[in-house]
Amino acid sequence: MKTFTLIVITIILNACGASKNITSDVENATSTSSKLLQEQVTVIQYQATSRGLYKMVEANKNTINYQNSRTEKATSKPCSEADWSNVLQKLNTIDVSKLDQIEAPTKAHQYDGAALATLTIIKDNKTYTSTTFDHGNPPKQLEGIVNQLLSFMPEKQ
Repeated sequence: MKTFTLIVITIILNACGASKNITSDVENATSTSSKLLQEQVTVIQYQATSRGLYKMVEANKNTINYQNSRTEKATSKPCSEADWSNVLQKLNTIDVSKLDQIEAPTKAHQYDGAALATLTIIKDNKTYTSTTFDHGNPPKQLEGIVNQLLSFMPEKQ
């Protein structure tokens, strides 16, 4: 009976240890896929334009460039690791290869009711561009990344 109890306890302890290993394997795979995405994505750009409005934000691992009008020169600032990580985290929720298939929730940009906006992602030396959507009302799938990019711009005075 003691031998049987010892065997059962050993099996249970090994099972608990195995589940910890599985959890750490999943965490390692997640961090590896995140690192792969960091290496693959080189540029993310949001652009909104109309007759009276122009906004452009472009981020990469090292810098953030932005413009509030067509006539001003682009302003650059360093992109911190935390900012780039936040961008990539938001980007992880999107299937980049299907970016051009995401439909806009409204169509005001088609009749000058809103500035038209696009999101462009350069990954693995391929350029993926979204369909146009209303500035201020992006598709739900793109809302997080668009808001993150716009947060890098100072409010226009």
